Amino acid sequence: MIHILQSLINNIVVLPFFVALVTALVGIMWRLPGSGRRLFFSVSASIQVILACFIIFLTHKVKILFLPVGAWKAPFGISITIDIFGSLLIGITTLLSLFAILYLFATLKKSKENPLLLPLIQFMIAGIILSFSTGDFFNLFVSFEIFLIASYGLLTLKSDESSIKNAFPYLGINVIGGTLFVLGASFVYGMYGTLNFADISAQTSHLAQDPKLILIASYLVLVFGIKAGFFPLFYWLPRSYSCLPAPVAALFAGLLTKVGIYAIIRTLTTIFPLGLVSIYSAIGYLSIFTMVVAIIISLSRSNIREILCYNLISHIGFLMAAIAIFSPISLTGGIFYMMHHMVVIASLFLISGLVIQITKTDVLKDSGNVWKHHGFVGVLFLVQALSLAGLPPFSGFWGKFLILREAIRFDQVSVAAAIILASILTLLSMIRIWFHVFLKKNDGLKMGSVPKGFKRSTTVVSILVLFSLIMGIFSNPFISASNKAMSLLLNKSRYENKVLSYEQTLKMETDSHSSHSENDAHSKDVTKKDTNHHMESNHDTHKEVKHSSKHFKLESISKKEVSNGSSVH
Repeated sequence: MIHILQSLINNIVVLPFFVALVTALVGIMWRLPGSGRRLFFSVSASIQVILACFIIFLTHKVKILFLPVGAWKAPFGISITIDIFGSLLIGITTLLSLFAILYLFATLKKSKENPLLLPLIQFMIAGIILSFSTGDFFNLFVSFEIFLIASYGLLTLKSDESSIKNAFPYLGINVIGGTLFVLGASFVYGMYGTLNFADISAQTSHLAQDPKLILIASYLVLVFGIKAGFFPLFYWLPRSYSCLPAPVAALFAGLLTKVGIYAIIRTLTTIFPLGLVSIYSAIGYLSIFTMVVAIIISLSRSNIREILCYNLISHIGFLMAAIAIFSPISLTGGIFYMMHHMVVIASLFLISGLVIQITKTDVLKDSGNVWKHHGFVGVLFLVQALSLAGLPPFSGFWGKFLILREAIRFDQVSVAAAIILASILTLLSMIRIWFHVFLKKNDGLKMGSVPKGFKRSTTVVSILVLFSLIMGIFSNPFISASNKAMSLLLNKSRYENKVLSYEQTLKMETDSHSSHSENDAHSKDVTKKDTNHHMESNHDTHKEVKHSSKHFKLESISKKEVSNGSSVH
């Protein structure tokens, strides 16, 4: 029994992906929509959430979960590797998947359900989970292709002229991105003879100033930036996402662009050496244009979903800014903001679906009267709109505050100004929706009766909004988890040792003294060993890489420390 339990724990890292993949395959064979089929998908999505929560628990205990597939020792075999950062994103992914599926069941009649809809969603979730858990470039590419192919199917599932037309830009840009990714992986293999993240990290730990390394790292950031929706390559996103049904659009908006951001963070922390200042600077400039240009365009849009799409793009710029500043606090804020944004933007797309159910339109000038007849939907929107704008005490405030604070601290004036401007314009764009959809009186609009599943879909959204509220009001655990994720990302030697030393057996008692120390709120730090690079922690030398044998010390932060302005440097 103990052996079976230990084997289960060792293989837990692959179970969320495996469950989603098997669910999709079963769904393809079980083609007839019905209550039993829906129950199967609901139970599977719930199991994925439970598994993800268990993985989050395990990574907080042992930091890194590692499974060499087929018992092939790294770097020669496939490495499934999940750290705290990956586990947090897997948790949010499975949560959004569950709520999107429940929302879909509440709003879509069984007779109108396409047999491929649910399997394609699960294929997409499987690919996203794999991208957050893989430990090498080849399988990262495979995971990208899994969820992208599924997303192509979801975009064209209706097979009408509008869907096909809007899918072309999405398909074209991602095919180009996939081709560039394969070329980038081949360049990496040609330079280092491996695609394993830990092996590349070990080989490049002293090469931060190598022009070839800077070039290949820049190339990969560009590739992942295409997937994330960086300026100026975001034109495809609003056209594609705005034509999707609300639950599918929520998954696209909440998850797909975040995979690109995740890959950039992983590339610049775990894989390549710290201190690639020229890349950070380039990302900083792109973040400014992404934040400002996209949010300005949103003010010119005339329907809800397009406004939300451009807000999504603009807020990708906030995550880029966190990477560009590249301090421990900014990365902590970026990870927290990433989790917040996944939940908030997905829930806003679901709320837009509620509005369309009520008014039968998402065009601002044709909408109105919602507050009078469905005030609770207005409350849901208001909470998420204020959170997206970054007002306290909502979840959007804390991550944005950390990023802004670091931008000011390191004299990144243009980045700080862009963050403030984009936040103000985000609030303005939300006010436009609030006025036209909820407050405006439209005598020509006949509300009629709401669909049968409206109350159930509203309940689903309410729970997601409640989770977002908890992230803001009780943010300490989420900030702490983000800080631990950041510390482990910058502690490259621990990742290398875990993977390359072939530690397949999970050791729950690992570093007991360190665990006790980490539980002590006054002594949380991580030592960065075996590297000659660290970022200076003052204004004048933040952009320089200093070579020394000193430790790179990172301290934990909490909401209390954020409030009083203490530093993690």
